[in-house]
Amino acid sequence: KLKEYEQADLVKLEKGYREFMNDERFSYASNGKVTLRLAKLKAIYLNEIDKAIGLLQTLINKQAGGNRTLKAKARLALADYYLLKGQHAKAQLTYAKVENMFEGHPLGNKATYRKAKLSFYKGNFDWAGSQLKILKGATSKMIANNALELDMLIKDNRGLDTTEVPLQIYARADMYLFKNQYEEAQLRLDSILTQFPEHNLTDEVYFAKARIAKENRNYDSAVNLLKKIYSNYGNDILADNALYKAARIYQRQLDDQQKAKKLYEEIVTEYGGSIYQLKARKAYRKLRGDRIN
Repeated sequence: KLKEYEQADLVKLEKGYREFMNDERFSYASNGKVTLRLAKLKAIYLNEIDKAIGLLQTLINKQAGGNRTLKAKARLALADYYLLKGQHAKAQLTYAKVENMFEGHPLGNKATYRKAKLSFYKGNFDWAGSQLKILKGATSKMIANNALELDMLIKDNRGLDTTEVPLQIYARADMYLFKNQYEEAQLRLDSILTQFPEHNLTDEVYFAKARIAKENRNYDSAVNLLKKIYSNYGNDILADNALYKAARIYQRQLDDQQKAKKLYEEIVTEYGGSIYQLKARKAYRKLRGDRIN
């Protein structure tokens, strides 16, 4: 993952992308894919959002030609970067363009989900919910599952109190997470735990805090937060997700293969309907020493 590298590594990677794009032996399609990666590198990791937006606009208007799929992927990324800049109206319109171009297609479903997420960030929970209903039959299992989780999050955390303040705070924290503004997100997440102890959002807060800890390479803290979820909220929708992410951290960052294997096994045996079932089974068998084709 890019966040495992230092700034010098990111600059070196950027140079490599540039050299590839200037090599005439490669096709426009290949260059288009590299442009998407370069734009992501600039926007997410090098804090050069305007340059990333410029790259994508050139890709859409010139490089992509008649490649509708490449244009749609570029527009999805472009909308994300508009959102990073706080240009919500532009982001919404750009998501909508992809949604209309690829109605019923996985790319269109992605756009619908991200549009719903934008509404969620802004506290427009009713509108977000109406968008999420569309995705219940999405062909992508991951998108359908993400939509279901967000829809349940909204439904489960409205009307529990005399105010929607906890959910509004969480939605704002989630937006800061998307923008990689971790200190701002952490402040809001901690305020939920302090002001609304034992609220239904507690497991969601732990999950978000675990993500921040992982991004900051505080891996022990991340797995401890994830453990709180699958130990104390084992019947909730995030339990298998937390198990899988903790197993991956044990396997990849903490080099504790036995703990990873144990958690993968728990997903296989206890969460038969999990979207992580196949991945966990494969990882478990590999750690056990089975021969994998």
